[in-house]
Amino acid sequence: MTETDAALRHAYELLRGGQPVEAERACREALGRAPHDPRLLTLYGNLLAGRGATGEAAVAVAAALHADPDFVPALLEDAGLALRQGDARRALERCEAALARVPASP
Repeated sequence: MTETDAALRHAYELLRGGQPVEAERACREALGRAPHDPRLLTLYGNLLAGRGATGEAAVAVAAALHADPDFVPALLEDAGLALRQGDARRALERCEAALARVPASP
């Protein structure tokens, strides 16, 4: 397990434990060491959006998609942000892009 993997796991554990402020802080610290990790950026964006900082969340999610345009969680997070901003077209486009990247189920 890499240091980034451990930091991501820790942030998720904090979030699952009902500590979103601490999870956000853990993400921010980890991003200081791995600023282009799409997983950290997506989780950070989700946490920001959860407390209503949608502008900051959009920046984090855009950075995640810049780092990895095919990262499905970032596509879905961006779809959710688009809906919050009233942009149903972008939300649909992001959902379709996400679905196109998921392998077909048997």
